[in-house]
Amino acid sequence: MEIFLCLSSLILAVAGDISLQTFNDDNCGGGGGTAIQNIHANGKDTTDSSGCQAQGQFNSVNVVSVDSGFQCNIYGDSACQNFLETVSTVACTPVIGQAAICFNQAAFDNPFVESTSNVAVGALAIQIFGGDTLQNQINNVVNQACASGTACDPTNTLVLSQTISPSNIACNEGLQLIDPGACSSEDCTTTIAMSGGFNDNNQRDYMKGLMQKALDTVPSPVSFVGVQVVDKDKAVQASMTVSVNSQCTSVPPPSGFQCSDALKDTVSAALATVPGVGGVSSLVFQVACDVAG
Repeated sequence: MEIFLCLSSLILAVAGDISLQTFNDDNCGGGGGTAIQNIHANGKDTTDSSGCQAQGQFNSVNVVSVDSGFQCNIYGDSACQNFLETVSTVACTPVIGQAAICFNQAAFDNPFVESTSNVAVGALAIQIFGGDTLQNQINNVVNQACASGTACDPTNTLVLSQTISPSNIACNEGLQLIDPGACSSEDCTTTIAMSGGFNDNNQRDYMKGLMQKALDTVPSPVSFVGVQVVDKDKAVQASMTVSVNSQCTSVPPPSGFQCSDALKDTVSAALATVPGVGGVSSLVFQVACDVAG
């Protein structure tokens, strides 16, 4: 059973807009013309962009109001391909165009700026990496299974197999807590799989960093760490999950760890220190735990 006890360590309140009117004269109605269209940046989608707005030729545009960071691009064609100029201050601008896009530059530069990163952590029975860390193995499996630039292949798994001896550092990764004698001849296999989807490698590498940071602060071992980035309308923008399954010949699994509120606070605060990649980063984090083991 999954228990989701969510928290937000940082709260980002973003409210802003730009209002642009288009006119059929060259003086924003002062020459006897009329308004054709009123465009707002927050009128269409969740990244504060109007999308391409085209309702026929106009001869001037008027920025009625604008908040910091917002602007409108004016285009000479109805498909918003022939860029003419940008307007971002309250004023009338004579320009012959056919379309406009009004948007928040910060959201354009960073699609995650108004998003929440949900991080889920689960318990694992046994975790054997032969002395290496899961953080390093995540880097390896991301490079192996998530090389397409837009998705991870869950069937392209990283498999680590070994026979554990008493001198092997893996005996300090959980086995001796279950059965100290098992470290003499235990055959163990760990399979690591990645799944998820994203728009580019910047988003992929940012989510990879979030998972690695979460693993720095949660008790070992874990069965999965998942990151899901959702926009302000709760639509999923990107996701990535690493699933870990370690099996040993005869060792029974221990109980899973308990994810307390204090631990979720620690993980959430740690995630806020993860640097963005290529301008991609989220400012709000929620942490949930699967305590079923």
